[in-house]
Amino acid sequence: MEIRFLEIAQVELDEAVEYYNVESPGLGDEFLLEVLDVIKRIRQFPVAWHPFTEKTRRCQTRRFPYGVIYQILETEIVIGAVAHLQFHTVFNCSLTSCFCSWRLILRNSLAS
Repeated sequence: MEIRFLEIAQVELDEAVEYYNVESPGLGDEFLLEVLDVIKRIRQFPVAWHPFTEKTRRCQTRRFPYGVIYQILETEIVIGAVAHLQFHTVFNCSLTSCFCSWRLILRNSLAS
């Protein structure tokens, strides 16, 4: 099954890689490899990871506090977010309400 990144997810990934490389040279590259491993796991076992809705799931990285939020469509898997899993405490919202924002982004992106 094909994997497609929404633009917002690609931006999140790029920003996280840059952040980690600033924190420690090479750490962003390690983060990127971790996310690529997550995508490999998603491609191999798309329904194995934590469901949010019937079509939307989250697969966590092993080493970093991030999850890849994705939807399973008929012909492809759409990556909607590469999300820091603790950011919701910073913005004082629940993961469920933050996920509603991701769901809205996914819905709007898939409609266009």
